[in-house]
Amino acid sequence: LLWGGTIWGPLAAAAGFLLGYGVYVIVARMIGSLTGTIAGILAAIVWWLVLSGYAVDALASVAPIGLEPVESRKFGGFMLSITIGVVAIGASLPLGIVLALGRQSHLMIVKYLSVWFIEFIRGVPLITLLFVASTLLNIFMPPGTDFDIILRVLIMVTLFASAYMAEVIRGGLAALPKGQYEAADALGLDYWKAQRLVIMPQALKISIPERDRLGTLRLYRPDVLDLHLLHVPLLDVPRAQAPHGSPLRKPIHVSTCTRPRNRPIQDEGLGRGRN
Repeated sequence: LLWGGTIWGPLAAAAGFLLGYGVYVIVARMIGSLTGTIAGILAAIVWWLVLSGYAVDALASVAPIGLEPVESRKFGGFMLSITIGVVAIGASLPLGIVLALGRQSHLMIVKYLSVWFIEFIRGVPLITLLFVASTLLNIFMPPGTDFDIILRVLIMVTLFASAYMAEVIRGGLAALPKGQYEAADALGLDYWKAQRLVIMPQALKISIPERDRLGTLRLYRPDVLDLHLLHVPLLDVPRAQAPHGSPLRKPIHVSTCTRPRNRPIQDEGLGRGRN
């Protein structure tokens, strides 16, 4: 609802999660958890891609309830800060858990893909990824696709935060005593039940301080603040068409900060100093 419009669209999107969970519960009781997971994901995808459009149109024709549409270029800095921070913090946690488990997996393909993604994201500055999202992402989309700039930035910031969150959660998993894994095996739990009931709750508890610090950095990172200051040029407003006196006609000064030679760099994901 940030962009206004009918309220039935977000409600239909939320209904997809409920539908997927309902299908998972029914199929898991009848066949098994793996089949239920696959059926729930497929049901949600079919709802979002095929059926939700018809449902939204039907509900909008019966009860046209909505808000005034708002363009992305009219978003202020405070709204962008809250939106990007909340979405990145909320969505990066489940993605980080999956990446952390994938990095410790015994499946070679899953492990290497997780390691490649985490190390690639951590090795590239966030401001570079944001400019890629704002300028180059549309090249890979089908012709005529209008992918909102804020959605592009939200996806890129979420992926960036999930890589660091994965390292934080991996540190929590590494801090657990080996006896916890052996206790889960002694109880006869399979991998996913052991992670859900024994391992992951303790790992998340151990990593609370680092996760909180990482969430705070998502709101106050200088790179994200630079994006907020430059959000009007990034919203594809032609500089030549800007009215006289507009900030778009003023030159943009990009400054870099340096650190003292002997001062260690603070790793954002692990909180460890390295020279």
